Amino acid sequence: MLEAMAELITDPLDLTELRSFLSVCAPFGTPLDLRPSNAINRLTPVPAKVKPLSDLQKSPGWSVGVYRGPPKVTLCIREEIRSVQYDKTSIADTWDLSGTLISKVEVEGSPDIQVTLSTPHEWAGLEDIVYHPIVHADDAHHRGNQWKVRYSAPLESTSLLHYSVTALPCLPIRGFYQMKGDSSVRLLVQLKLNEGVKNYFEFCEVHIPFFNRGVIERLDSIVPSNLAASLALSKDNKSIVWAIGQRFPVRGLELSLQATVHFKEGPEENKPFFVGSNSYIEVFFKMPEFTLSGATVDSKSVTLFPSSKPKVVISRELYTSSYRVWNSHGDVLATYPQYRTQ
Repeated sequence: MLEAMAELITDPLDLTELRSFLSVCAPFGTPLDLRPSNAINRLTPVPAKVKPLSDLQKSPGWSVGVYRGPPKVTLCIREEIRSVQYDKTSIADTWDLSGTLISKVEVEGSPDIQVTLSTPHEWAGLEDIVYHPIVHADDAHHRGNQWKVRYSAPLESTSLLHYSVTALPCLPIRGFYQMKGDSSVRLLVQLKLNEGVKNYFEFCEVHIPFFNRGVIERLDSIVPSNLAASLALSKDNKSIVWAIGQRFPVRGLELSLQATVHFKEGPEENKPFFVGSNSYIEVFFKMPEFTLSGATVDSKSVTLFPSSKPKVVISRELYTSSYRVWNSHGDVLATYPQYRTQ
Protein backbone atom coordinates (compact mmCIF):
# COMPACT_ATOMS: atom_id res chain seq x y z
CA MET A 1 0.00 0.00 0.00
CA LEU A 2 2.90 2.38 0.74
CA GLU A 3 4.25 1.84 -2.79
CA ALA A 4 0.83 2.67 -4.21
CA MET A 5 0.75 5.87 -2.15
CA ALA A 6 4.13 6.84 -3.57
CA GLU A 7 2.81 6.37 -7.13
CA LEU A 8 -0.30 8.43 -6.43
CA ILE A 9 1.22 11.24 -4.37
CA THR A 10 3.96 12.99 -6.35
CA ASP A 11 4.25 15.89 -3.95
CA PRO A 12 5.13 14.72 -0.42
CA LEU A 13 3.44 17.84 0.95
CA ASP A 14 0.14 17.16 -0.81
CA LEU A 15 -1.84 15.70 2.07
CA THR A 16 -5.14 16.07 0.21
CA GLU A 17 -4.41 13.11 -2.06
CA LEU A 18 -3.17 11.11 0.91
CA ARG A 19 -6.48 11.79 2.67
CA SER A 20 -8.40 10.72 -0.45
CA PHE A 21 -6.38 7.52 -0.74
CA LEU A 22 -7.04 6.56 2.88
CA SER A 23 -10.73 7.42 2.60
CA VAL A 24 -11.06 4.80 -0.16
CA CYS A 25 -8.89 2.08 1.38
CA ALA A 26 -9.83 2.60 5.02
CA PRO A 27 -12.91 4.79 5.54
CA PHE A 28 -13.38 5.78 9.19
CA GLY A 29 -10.11 3.99 9.93
CA THR A 30 -11.42 0.52 9.03
CA PRO A 31 -9.58 -1.27 6.16
CA LEU A 32 -12.12 -2.41 3.55
CA ASP A 33 -10.71 -2.59 0.02
CA LEU A 34 -7.02 -3.35 0.52
CA ARG A 35 -6.05 -3.56 -3.14
CA PRO A 36 -4.09 -0.37 -4.02
CA SER A 37 -4.85 -0.77 -7.74
CA ASN A 38 -8.59 -0.52 -7.04
CA ALA A 39 -8.10 2.62 -4.97
CA ILE A 40 -5.96 4.23 -7.67
CA ASN A 41 -8.55 3.37 -10.35
CA ARG A 42 -11.27 5.02 -8.29
CA LEU A 43 -9.19 8.15 -7.67
CA THR A 44 -7.87 8.51 -11.23
CA PRO A 45 -9.91 10.98 -13.32
CA VAL A 46 -11.90 9.35 -16.17
CA PRO A 47 -13.74 10.83 -19.18
CA ALA A 48 -17.26 12.00 -18.43
CA LYS A 49 -18.80 9.38 -20.73
CA VAL A 50 -17.14 6.56 -18.82
CA LYS A 51 -18.63 5.61 -15.49
CA PRO A 52 -16.19 4.99 -12.65
CA LEU A 53 -15.86 1.40 -11.49
CA SER A 54 -17.40 2.34 -8.15
CA ASP A 55 -20.59 3.40 -9.99
CA LEU A 56 -20.71 0.31 -12.18
CA GLN A 57 -20.24 -2.15 -9.33
CA LYS A 58 -20.59 -1.42 -5.65
CA SER A 59 -19.20 -4.18 -3.47
CA PRO A 60 -20.37 -4.68 0.11
CA GLY A 61 -18.24 -3.12 2.82
CA TRP A 62 -16.77 -6.49 3.80
CA SER A 63 -15.76 -7.37 0.23
CA VAL A 64 -12.04 -6.95 -0.42
CA GLY A 65 -11.88 -6.01 -4.06
CA VAL A 66 -13.54 -6.91 -7.36
CA TYR A 67 -13.23 -10.27 -9.09
CA ARG A 68 -12.57 -10.60 -12.79
CA GLY A 69 -12.50 -14.06 -14.36
CA PRO A 70 -14.49 -17.26 -14.94
CA PRO A 71 -17.26 -17.62 -12.33
CA LYS A 72 -16.63 -20.31 -9.73
CA VAL A 73 -18.25 -21.33 -6.45
CA THR A 74 -16.26 -23.62 -4.13
CA LEU A 75 -17.92 -25.36 -1.18
CA CYS A 76 -16.26 -27.61 1.37
CA ILE A 77 -17.83 -29.57 4.24
CA ARG A 78 -15.14 -30.12 6.86
CA GLU A 79 -15.93 -32.39 9.82
CA GLU A 80 -13.79 -32.85 12.93
CA ILE A 81 -13.99 -35.96 15.12
CA ARG A 82 -12.68 -36.19 18.68
CA SER A 83 -12.75 -39.40 20.65
CA VAL A 84 -11.43 -40.95 23.85
CA GLN A 85 -11.49 -44.76 24.15
CA TYR A 86 -10.80 -46.22 27.59
CA ASP A 87 -11.40 -49.99 27.34
CA LYS A 88 -12.94 -49.78 30.82
CA THR A 89 -16.32 -51.23 31.81
CA SER A 90 -16.72 -48.45 34.38
CA ILE A 91 -16.07 -45.59 31.91
CA ALA A 92 -17.93 -45.13 28.64
CA ASP A 93 -15.98 -44.16 25.54
CA THR A 94 -16.70 -40.59 24.46
CA TRP A 95 -16.81 -38.72 21.16
CA ASP A 96 -17.63 -35.34 19.68
CA LEU A 97 -18.36 -34.60 16.01
CA SER A 98 -18.69 -31.10 14.57
CA GLY A 99 -18.66 -29.66 11.08
CA THR A 100 -18.28 -26.48 9.06
CA LEU A 101 -19.59 -25.48 5.64
CA ILE A 102 -16.98 -23.28 3.95
CA SER A 103 -17.67 -21.18 0.86
CA LYS A 104 -15.48 -19.29 -1.56
CA VAL A 105 -17.26 -17.35 -4.30
CA GLU A 106 -15.35 -16.04 -7.33
CA VAL A 107 -17.91 -14.27 -9.47
CA GLU A 108 -18.28 -10.78 -10.89
CA GLY A 109 -20.54 -8.47 -8.97
CA SER A 110 -22.09 -9.31 -5.62
CA PRO A 111 -24.82 -11.87 -6.27
CA ASP A 112 -26.69 -13.86 -3.64
CA ILE A 113 -25.98 -17.58 -3.48
CA GLN A 114 -28.33 -20.27 -2.27
CA VAL A 115 -27.14 -23.76 -1.29
CA THR A 116 -28.80 -26.77 0.35
CA LEU A 117 -26.92 -28.85 2.92
CA SER A 118 -28.41 -32.32 3.48
CA THR A 119 -27.79 -35.58 5.34
CA PRO A 120 -28.86 -39.00 4.05
CA HIS A 121 -30.62 -40.00 7.27
CA GLU A 122 -32.68 -38.06 9.76
CA TRP A 123 -30.80 -39.73 12.63
CA ALA A 124 -27.75 -37.72 11.57
CA GLY A 125 -29.38 -34.55 12.81
CA LEU A 126 -27.28 -31.40 12.67
CA GLU A 127 -27.67 -29.50 15.91
CA ASP A 128 -26.43 -26.24 17.46
CA ILE A 129 -26.17 -24.58 14.05
CA VAL A 130 -24.47 -21.18 14.10
CA TYR A 131 -24.65 -19.02 10.95
CA HIS A 132 -22.18 -16.43 9.73
CA PRO A 133 -23.62 -12.87 9.64
CA ILE A 134 -23.56 -12.89 5.82
CA VAL A 135 -26.27 -15.59 5.81
CA HIS A 136 -29.72 -14.05 5.39
CA ALA A 137 -31.56 -15.16 8.51
CA ASP A 138 -34.98 -14.82 6.85
CA ASP A 139 -33.94 -17.20 4.07
CA ALA A 140 -32.40 -19.95 6.25
CA HIS A 141 -34.79 -22.91 6.20
CA HIS A 142 -34.68 -26.38 7.78
CA ARG A 143 -36.97 -29.18 6.71
CA GLY A 144 -36.35 -32.83 7.61
CA ASN A 145 -32.73 -33.57 6.78
CA GLN A 146 -32.14 -30.49 4.62
CA TRP A 147 -30.82 -27.03 5.53
CA LYS A 148 -31.17 -24.27 2.93
CA VAL A 149 -29.14 -21.07 3.27
CA ARG A 150 -28.85 -17.91 1.19
CA TYR A 151 -25.95 -15.51 1.50
CA SER A 152 -23.87 -12.81 -0.14
CA ALA A 153 -20.27 -13.95 0.11
CA PRO A 154 -16.99 -12.06 -0.09
CA LEU A 155 -14.17 -13.31 -2.30
CA GLU A 156 -12.22 -14.90 0.54
CA SER A 157 -13.12 -18.25 2.09
CA THR A 158 -15.91 -17.90 4.63
CA SER A 159 -17.37 -20.36 7.15
CA LEU A 160 -21.08 -20.14 6.40
CA LEU A 161 -22.21 -22.27 9.31
CA HIS A 162 -21.00 -24.54 12.10
CA TYR A 163 -22.88 -27.57 13.41
CA SER A 164 -22.57 -30.50 15.79
CA VAL A 165 -23.90 -34.04 15.39
CA THR A 166 -25.78 -35.55 18.32
CA ALA A 167 -26.30 -39.08 16.99
CA LEU A 168 -23.52 -41.29 15.68
CA PRO A 169 -23.86 -45.03 15.00
CA CYS A 170 -20.16 -45.84 15.23
CA LEU A 171 -16.64 -44.52 15.58
CA PRO A 172 -14.60 -44.62 12.35
CA ILE A 173 -11.68 -46.45 14.01
CA ARG A 174 -11.78 -48.63 17.12
CA GLY A 175 -8.51 -48.95 19.02
CA PHE A 176 -7.04 -51.29 21.61
CA TYR A 177 -3.79 -50.61 23.46
CA GLN A 178 -1.85 -52.60 26.02
CA MET A 179 1.56 -51.72 27.45
CA LYS A 180 3.56 -53.07 30.41
CA GLY A 181 7.13 -52.70 31.61
CA ASP A 182 9.68 -50.26 32.98
CA SER A 183 13.16 -49.88 31.47
CA SER A 184 11.84 -51.99 28.61
CA VAL A 185 8.16 -52.37 27.71
CA ARG A 186 6.08 -54.70 25.60
CA LEU A 187 3.15 -53.23 23.77
CA LEU A 188 0.25 -54.27 21.57
CA VAL A 189 -1.76 -51.92 19.35
CA GLN A 190 -4.83 -53.09 17.44
CA LEU A 191 -6.95 -50.94 15.14
CA LYS A 192 -10.15 -51.82 13.32
CA LEU A 193 -11.78 -49.69 10.66
CA ASN A 194 -15.57 -49.64 10.76
CA GLU A 195 -17.15 -51.29 7.73
CA GLY A 196 -19.38 -48.28 7.08
CA VAL A 197 -16.43 -45.92 6.75
CA LYS A 198 -14.58 -45.19 3.54
CA ASN A 199 -11.32 -47.14 3.40
CA TYR A 200 -9.18 -44.36 2.01
CA PHE A 201 -7.04 -41.79 3.83
CA GLU A 202 -5.02 -38.80 2.82
CA PHE A 203 -2.87 -39.87 5.76
CA CYS A 204 -3.23 -42.09 8.83
CA GLU A 205 -0.71 -42.26 11.67
CA VAL A 206 -0.52 -43.64 15.20
CA HIS A 207 1.71 -41.84 17.70
CA ILE A 208 2.82 -43.89 20.72
CA PRO A 209 4.40 -41.60 23.34
CA PHE A 210 6.39 -42.78 26.36
CA PHE A 211 6.57 -40.47 29.37
CA ASN A 212 9.10 -40.40 32.23
CA ARG A 213 11.16 -43.25 30.73
CA GLY A 214 14.08 -41.52 29.05
CA VAL A 215 14.80 -41.95 25.34
CA ILE A 216 14.26 -45.00 23.15
CA GLU A 217 17.47 -46.98 22.69
CA ARG A 218 16.15 -49.90 20.64
CA LEU A 219 12.88 -50.97 19.06
CA ASP A 220 12.02 -54.58 18.28
CA SER A 221 8.72 -54.82 16.40
CA ILE A 222 6.43 -57.29 14.72
CA VAL A 223 4.10 -55.75 12.14
CA PRO A 224 2.65 -56.96 8.83
CA SER A 225 5.43 -57.20 6.24
CA ASN A 226 3.91 -54.50 4.03
CA LEU A 227 3.99 -52.03 6.94
CA ALA A 228 7.37 -52.86 8.50
CA ALA A 229 9.07 -49.86 6.89
CA SER A 230 6.44 -47.44 8.20
CA LEU A 231 7.72 -47.44 11.81
CA ALA A 232 9.90 -44.53 12.91
CA LEU A 233 10.99 -42.70 16.02
CA SER A 234 10.09 -39.10 16.77
CA LYS A 235 12.80 -36.44 16.69
CA ASP A 236 13.19 -36.51 20.48
CA ASN A 237 13.36 -40.35 20.51
CA LYS A 238 10.53 -40.53 23.02
CA SER A 239 7.70 -41.67 20.76
CA ILE A 240 7.01 -44.22 18.04
CA VAL A 241 5.28 -43.04 14.87
CA TRP A 242 3.42 -45.74 12.98
CA ALA A 243 2.53 -44.43 9.51
CA ILE A 244 -0.28 -46.67 8.30
CA GLY A 245 -0.67 -45.04 4.91
CA GLN A 246 -3.80 -44.64 2.82
CA ARG A 247 -5.69 -47.91 3.35
CA PHE A 248 -6.44 -50.65 5.85
CA PRO A 249 -6.14 -54.25 4.60
CA VAL A 250 -9.31 -55.13 2.71
CA ARG A 251 -9.62 -58.46 4.53
CA GLY A 252 -10.83 -57.82 8.06
CA LEU A 253 -10.05 -54.06 7.99
CA GLU A 254 -7.73 -54.67 10.96
CA LEU A 255 -4.13 -53.80 11.78
CA SER A 256 -1.92 -54.81 14.69
CA LEU A 257 1.49 -53.87 16.01
CA GLN A 258 3.53 -55.75 18.60
CA ALA A 259 6.79 -54.28 19.84
CA THR A 260 9.36 -54.36 22.59
CA VAL A 261 10.88 -50.97 23.37
CA HIS A 262 14.14 -50.50 25.31
CA PHE A 263 15.01 -47.18 26.98
CA LYS A 264 18.05 -45.39 28.32
CA GLU A 265 18.14 -42.50 30.73
CA GLY A 266 17.22 -39.06 29.46
CA PRO A 267 16.07 -35.66 30.75
CA GLU A 268 13.39 -35.82 33.43
CA GLU A 269 9.82 -34.85 32.53
CA ASN A 270 7.28 -33.06 34.67
CA LYS A 271 4.36 -35.40 33.94
CA PRO A 272 3.54 -36.94 37.33
CA PHE A 273 0.44 -38.86 36.18
CA PHE A 274 2.16 -40.72 33.37
CA VAL A 275 4.10 -43.30 35.37
CA GLY A 276 4.01 -47.08 35.24
CA SER A 277 1.30 -48.22 32.83
CA ASN A 278 -0.54 -44.89 32.66
CA SER A 279 -0.29 -44.01 28.96
CA TYR A 280 -2.19 -43.64 25.71
CA ILE A 281 -1.77 -43.66 21.94
CA GLU A 282 -3.14 -41.03 19.58
CA VAL A 283 -4.51 -41.61 16.08
CA PHE A 284 -4.27 -38.91 13.40
CA PHE A 285 -6.06 -39.25 10.09
CA LYS A 286 -7.78 -37.34 7.32
CA MET A 287 -10.36 -38.86 4.96
CA PRO A 288 -11.00 -36.95 1.72
CA GLU A 289 -14.42 -36.92 0.07
CA PHE A 290 -16.13 -38.30 3.18
CA THR A 291 -18.14 -37.02 6.12
CA LEU A 292 -19.11 -39.18 9.08
CA SER A 293 -22.56 -37.59 9.29
CA GLY A 294 -23.08 -38.07 5.57
CA ALA A 295 -23.59 -34.32 5.14
CA THR A 296 -23.24 -33.16 1.57
CA VAL A 297 -24.20 -30.40 -0.85
CA ASP A 298 -25.78 -31.24 -4.21
CA SER A 299 -24.20 -29.09 -6.91
CA LYS A 300 -27.65 -28.74 -8.52
CA SER A 301 -28.87 -26.94 -5.39
CA VAL A 302 -26.35 -24.11 -5.85
CA THR A 303 -28.25 -21.14 -7.29
CA LEU A 304 -27.11 -17.58 -7.96
CA PHE A 305 -29.28 -14.44 -7.95
CA PRO A 306 -29.21 -12.83 -10.50
CA SER A 307 -29.03 -16.06 -12.46
CA SER A 308 -25.70 -17.30 -13.81
CA LYS A 309 -24.00 -20.66 -14.27
CA PRO A 310 -20.66 -20.75 -12.44
CA LYS A 311 -18.44 -23.77 -12.12
CA VAL A 312 -19.36 -25.47 -8.83
CA VAL A 313 -16.71 -27.43 -6.91
CA ILE A 314 -17.81 -29.39 -3.84
CA SER A 315 -15.52 -31.33 -1.50
CA ARG A 316 -15.83 -33.09 1.86
CA GLU A 317 -13.31 -34.18 4.45
CA LEU A 318 -13.13 -35.77 7.89
CA TYR A 319 -10.14 -35.26 10.16
CA THR A 320 -9.16 -35.86 13.77
CA SER A 321 -8.21 -33.22 16.30
CA SER A 322 -7.84 -35.50 19.34
CA TYR A 323 -8.35 -39.26 19.00
CA ARG A 324 -6.91 -41.14 21.97
CA VAL A 325 -6.89 -44.75 23.08
CA TRP A 326 -5.79 -45.38 26.67
CA ASN A 327 -3.70 -48.29 27.89
CA SER A 328 -6.12 -50.88 29.27
CA HIS A 329 -3.52 -51.91 31.90
CA GLY A 330 -3.22 -48.45 33.45
CA ASP A 331 -5.25 -45.67 35.01
CA VAL A 332 -6.84 -42.99 32.84
CA LEU A 333 -7.63 -39.31 32.93
CA ALA A 334 -11.36 -39.44 32.28
CA THR A 335 -13.38 -36.57 30.86
CA TYR A 336 -17.08 -36.50 30.17
CA PRO A 337 -18.03 -34.68 26.96
CA GLN A 338 -21.65 -34.23 26.02
CA TYR A 339 -21.87 -37.30 23.80
CA ARG A 340 -20.92 -40.89 24.60
CA THR A 341 -20.82 -44.04 22.56
CA GLN A 342 -23.21 -46.79 23.41
